[in-house]
Amino acid sequence: MKKRFMKLICFFAGVALLGLGSCQNEDLELFVENKNYRNAVDFIRNNFELTLFYAALERADLLEELQGDELITVFAPANQAFRAMGISRPADFDRLDRDSLRFMLRYHLMGEVVFLSDIPEQSVDNRYVNKSGKELYLAGYRDYYYVNGAELIYPDNVLSNGVLHVIDKPLKYQEKTVQQMLADRPDCSLFTAALKQFGYWDRLATEGPWVVFAPRNEAFERHEITLADIEAMNPDDYLPRLFGSYLFNNRLFMSDLHVTFQSPNGYPRYNGNNVMVPITGDEAVSSGFYLASRSRGMLFLQTSFSGSNVPISQVALSAPPLTDHLADNGVLHEVEDLLVLPAAALREPLQD
Repeated sequence: MKKRFMKLICFFAGVALLGLGSCQNEDLELFVENKNYRNAVDFIRNNFELTLFYAALERADLLEELQGDELITVFAPANQAFRAMGISRPADFDRLDRDSLRFMLRYHLMGEVVFLSDIPEQSVDNRYVNKSGKELYLAGYRDYYYVNGAELIYPDNVLSNGVLHVIDKPLKYQEKTVQQMLADRPDCSLFTAALKQFGYWDRLATEGPWVVFAPRNEAFERHEITLADIEAMNPDDYLPRLFGSYLFNNRLFMSDLHVTFQSPNGYPRYNGNNVMVPITGDEAVSSGFYLASRSRGMLFLQTSFSGSNVPISQVALSAPPLTDHLADNGVLHEVEDLLVLPAAALREPLQD
């Protein structure tokens, strides 16, 4: 463990570690159980802000697993995180399939101990395997730490059998591709039709990774664009920005914009607090993503390499429950409106 972990053991336990001397020994790699700490189940049961998480674990028959001898890391959503998803009381979990709930809760658990000090600072995509056998993506920057886009708001709670981090939203993962995730969303059916019509759909089933910013049907309806209108469009008549601006060939959680990063080929480009990606076949413009606040992101379109910071257009990402949905080959975020209207993307403007 890192030096900070050793200091935590010294500070809270106040005892020597297995007779090996003081906490100056940086080579010690063992987690030492201390009976003065509570195990994960006792800690969660006695924490008022984790009552819904405890109810979920109880419903999924996972309590026994969290009070055994195995060393674990727990990412525990606070009550407010469940309430944002419409779950406000323990009985609400009774409506959920037990096996699906169990899978998702085990997605919040790891069979190893990871403190904040174990996460490389100013980095993203630090991968750890959880107890569902899937990868978690941890990121750290100064005082901010994240897992799959969820912030660790009360981290490093030492347990007798590991560590618990309280997070600000449940981790959202589906065991499918981004394409399948979109296909399962009837409120995104017009966007799905547009991706099919313009030749983007099949690529969302490939390895990726992909980031998809999906406008819901109401965004199309607001501009009086129907399914028939989409199916009547000839892709050759439009610049790729019309629908290519919603797809990034990368994996981006909202939290990644708190962390400086650069991909091997130079994109996405990090600039202040935004990411910009040129649109293939329409390199005069780039689509981008930035944080307008800690909890709200913006998708924008901007002239490429102009030196200007003024976007051509921009739309807000949806509220946090509709962002940071992880699939096997990418991440899905919903947006509140259309970034580009068909008339603004015509290759040859209509003549009067």
